[in-house]
Amino acid sequence: MINQNSLSRYKQILSIIEENINHIRNPYLTREAELDFDSSTNSWIIYYKNTQSEFPIIHELGHIYFAIKKTSYMHFALPPPPNPVLNRIIGNLTNNLLDCFVNYSLSTFDEIFPIIQQNDFNFLNSIDNFQRNIKGINDLPTLLGWYFLFYLDFKFILKEEDRDIRNQDIDSFLGILKYQIYTFTDFNQNNIEKLTDNLNRFDGVKNEIHALRIIHFIFSILLDINLWSEEELRKQIKLFFPPP
Repeated sequence: MINQNSLSRYKQILSIIEENINHIRNPYLTREAELDFDSSTNSWIIYYKNTQSEFPIIHELGHIYFAIKKTSYMHFALPPPPNPVLNRIIGNLTNNLLDCFVNYSLSTFDEIFPIIQQNDFNFLNSIDNFQRNIKGINDLPTLLGWYFLFYLDFKFILKEEDRDIRNQDIDSFLGILKYQIYTFTDFNQNNIEKLTDNLNRFDGVKNEIHALRIIHFIFSILLDINLWSEEELRKQIKLFFPPP
């Protein structure tokens, strides 16, 4: 569990000590944590659900670091403004891909990597639970969002020695997810192979500091899965990520 002292320590590691950041437990969240910004007090608020795990709060700190220190683009941390035309499905997938950039950036800090590593290992150690929980889920955007996260985390964020040790578990975990996608949705094995090839381009942009190039990668992945027209995606991406 993160207390105020450990929060300050992670802020110092990430060089965001000057930011006013509060964390508030909310057991009714649908996610493990959410980030908000109070413009009236110029402060960040991290709402979190679980008192046991540090990772969700550190991940939200990572959004602040990524936005302020790495890319100088605040919309990588700010929630999008309310807008009735926002497509929440596109927003969720966009956030899944952005989360991978944030996690990779966090993983470059020696003091934080073990927490990310343990978070990934916790999933790999619970393959049976994952297989049970995923049964009956046939919502393609939800399944693809998980595939984005887990594939990129396991492939590019875990260290090579971790991947070697847990290779069989990683293959099993991703195999369960891929089977669920091509068995219960219109996305077939060829689609998944093409998506995987496109996701591998993350390796060339994972250290990117220019916001527009990161946004372009996110846009290109969403365009490749062919769920929305290019025109609709461009309109939505501009709502989530206004031009810098």
